[in-house]
Amino acid sequence: ISELLKNEQLDFALVIEENFDQKIRENKTGKVSFYLRATEEASMAKERILDPLNDYKKRLLDKRLKEMDLDESFVNTLKIEERDISTIREKVGESLGGMLPYFLIIFCFLGAMYPAIDLAAGEKERGTIETLLASPAARGEIVVGKFLVIALAGVMTALISLGWLYLMLRQSEGIPQDQLGAIIKLIEVNSIVLMLSMLIPLCVFFAALLLSASVFARSFKEAQSIMAPLNFIVIIPVFIGIFPGIKLSPTTALIPILNVSLASKEIIAGTIKTGLLIEVYLVLIALAVLGLVFCTSWFKKENIIFRGT
Repeated sequence: ISELLKNEQLDFALVIEENFDQKIRENKTGKVSFYLRATEEASMAKERILDPLNDYKKRLLDKRLKEMDLDESFVNTLKIEERDISTIREKVGESLGGMLPYFLIIFCFLGAMYPAIDLAAGEKERGTIETLLASPAARGEIVVGKFLVIALAGVMTALISLGWLYLMLRQSEGIPQDQLGAIIKLIEVNSIVLMLSMLIPLCVFFAALLLSASVFARSFKEAQSIMAPLNFIVIIPVFIGIFPGIKLSPTTALIPILNVSLASKEIIAGTIKTGLLIEVYLVLIALAVLGLVFCTSWFKKENIIFRGT
């Protein structure tokens, strides 16, 4: 039989043992062997064959129980009932909570990326950065000005995407009302404020990182090529946060970007712990300060600003 199946002369094979009828009459177990290869046609045949076999198995069991004057509970000795006590908000938050921070963080990064490229590498190409440096404004003031514009662009992009998500959910007709109500409640004022409070220092870090890369680049195109690998640095920890079983803990709260993803999931589900949230804030603020300090010192180096000129 195996050779026939391997040579594709048979799609599947059903083998019934020789003394099958005798064993059935003696209330013993009859053996039926089902041979197949893992192909789409065989899988379809398996469903068509096993369904009547299972029906036959059930009829045999009912017949034997009736002959022995026994109830079906004699065979089904244990009934397991699974009762999920989690609220709709917790259920929806577990599924939606992984995707929402994913989009928000990605939009923050992408929303800050192109302003960062234009405000440094773009000015190098246009030849306006020399004029800007010759102005009465101090070097640190110039950096902070560009820095705030980039960070604000990232936050605004996340806000706009959140607004579109809210409108889309309000107009949706395919979601059950109880689940829709729970989803809309997830995007409540307290949750939005907490998530944005984490996104702001994260956007500050993104702004510092992107502006530093843009200042280093000689042109707009080079800045784009430098920032392309940075996308993976952002996407990978956010993507890891979507995996089931990964929770916010004192260890994961120390990992940048991943901590925002996990904390956002906990906020949406309503299960965030204050101590862990404070730890996330401290990590993000420290990261933002370090990014700003590095970006300012980087911008003050003449060999970086006028690199390639």
